[in-house]
Amino acid sequence: MTKYLSEIIKDGLNPKYYLFVYGTLKRGHHNHVLLKDSKYLGLAITKEPYLLFNYGVPIAIKSKNSNLEKLPILGELYLINEITLSECDYLEGHPLVYCRQKADVINLKDSKEYKAYIYFYIRGKAKINSKYLARTIEIDLKSQKVKCYVY
Repeated sequence: MTKYLSEIIKDGLNPKYYLFVYGTLKRGHHNHVLLKDSKYLGLAITKEPYLLFNYGVPIAIKSKNSNLEKLPILGELYLINEITLSECDYLEGHPLVYCRQKADVINLKDSKEYKAYIYFYIRGKAKINSKYLARTIEIDLKSQKVKCYVY
C-alpha cells in the first residue's frame, strides 16, 4: 500500500521515542528550542555510570580505559517524534561527532526505567583530563543518595 504524504507527515509527528538530554538541549539552554513541542517527562538519571566533561559544551563518553570516576549523569527525559529526533541528530552531528545510542535511564519522578536515546561523543579523542570533568551533585533516588554528574 502506498503511503500518502499526509500520512508520512502525520506518522513523523507521533511521539514514539524517548530522549535523554544532559546539556544544551535541556530547559533553559540555547538548543532547547528543538524540544519545545516535545513532552517533558521529568528529571532522569542514567542507570550506568559514564564520564561527563564540560568543554563549554558537555560531552558524555562511554570510556572503559579511564581511571577517572564514572558516575550516572543527571538530565531530562522527553517523549519525542521522528521529526524532532532527526533535528536533534543534525544538531549533534550524529553519527560523526556524537553517536545516538540507547541507554537505560530512571525517571526521578516515578522511579520508572526507560530505554532512551542519548548522544555520546565519538569524534576524535577528547582530552580525558580531570580538570574538565563536569560538576557533581548528590540526589535522592529510591531513598538513597546517588552522586552524579550534571551540566
